[in-house]
Amino acid sequence: PDSDATYDLGSSSKAWAEVHADKVLTDTFEDRSASKSIDAVYVTDGTAKAWASLDGAASPSFEDSFNMSSLTDVFAGRTDVTFTNNMSNNLFAITMAASDADTFAFYSSKSVSGVSLRTYEQSASSSVDKPVSGTIFGDLA
Repeated sequence: PDSDATYDLGSSSKAWAEVHADKVLTDTFEDRSASKSIDAVYVTDGTAKAWASLDGAASPSFEDSFNMSSLTDVFAGRTDVTFTNNMSNNLFAITMAASDADTFAFYSSKSVSGVSLRTYEQSASSSVDKPVSGTIFGDLA
């Protein structure tokens, strides 16, 4: 290794990288044939920063999740989730989906530390607990 404990991996027509014990520094990722490449900003900024799938039970739980630490059942159709790592601001994007076509999934509020998820069943004209999944895109704090 060099004096700063990095390794020079050489250069290509697109990019070079420094490898540290805990990270890779690069401007561009490229496939082995050099036929496809992507700027590193699309990898760091274009990936989901949090996501979750909730079971929709009266006392909901995570079926699976990433960067979600806890949830609180506030009332039927509203579950508040808390991020493990905060977002940098509350301007992040949220995509959500409910388990069936008759149910709307949306958020009622968001902050740097979490989101209030809501589900509403059209045929029942009321808020109901239903399975829901969501993804968060934005910048981590």
